[in-house]
Amino acid sequence: MPVIIVTSDPPYGRIHVNTDMIYAVVPDVTKPGTRLLIDAAGGRGVSANEDIDAIAALAGPSAFVLFRQASLKPGPALVNKVGWVSISPHPQVPNVSQINFKNQYIAVKGSVDAVAQALSA
Repeated sequence: MPVIIVTSDPPYGRIHVNTDMIYAVVPDVTKPGTRLLIDAAGGRGVSANEDIDAIAALAGPSAFVLFRQASLKPGPALVNKVGWVSISPHPQVPNVSQINFKNQYIAVKGSVDAVAQALSA
């Protein structure tokens, strides 16, 4: 269980995070920092003041893969190599793959084969 420590706004401060339970890290659209998305039914995520590069450095080079989100506001997304269940093509958008976890998924740019290869490396 790799654990990183991130900072969040008061009253939370320092938060210890089990990275095995984070399925993706994305930029926070409401303020500077990131959202560490948890793989739990109805999970909200952890708000961190650190940017994507800082989270990647904390987690280490082998834990996450950097993709581009396939969304209305595309941006970077760190996707966890651990815990994914399946990778499927998006049903309507070419060259977009859905990485499915137990309870959540994230859509990223790239073919199913390219995404699978990156997550398996």
